Amino acid sequence: MLSYSLEKYPDIFPLTCITSSHCPLCNQEHTSDNAYIIRNKKSYSFYCHHANQKKEPEVRKPLIKLTIDELAKKREKRFSELVKLKKPRISDSNDHFV
Repeated sequence: MLSYSLEKYPDIFPLTCITSSHCPLCNQEHTSDNAYIIRNKKSYSFYCHHANQKKEPEVRKPLIKLTIDELAKKREKRFSELVKLKKPRISDSNDHFV
């Protein structure tokens, strides 16, 4: 499951493992959160923390370039940048949401 980007690193999107799955980078079954996606200027890449740890020190991190169809690219351009509000919109701090 794709998570929102990290506030400190807006181009990194952690992937949360909701079921075990095979990772093509480290060639193992993942049962925990080991993968993430990085957005570059015009592309996205899939990375695995486990595969990063297994690589040789001089070698670049293994990755899989992700392709996005043109329709998705057009939709993404229409999204405005997310802006963190300085003041929350909830006026009653005792409100609880489920």
